[in-house]
Amino acid sequence: MKRRLNEHNLGLNIACYTFDKRPLELVFHTEFNELNQAIAFEKTTKRMVEKRKKL
Repeated sequence: MKRRLNEHNLGLNIACYTFDKRPLELVFHTEFNELNQAIAFEKTTKRMVEKRKKL
């Protein structure tokens, strides 16, 4: 986790979405046993953010 956050903050990949959004701060972290659980959680979270933006 720390390595990935450092990679984003160092801006090693100019094509990365986060390149222009540095410095980054990790605000949430969780672990899943299965990839499908992680994908479902991410989709749910994105829907919540979209609803909040519409308000």
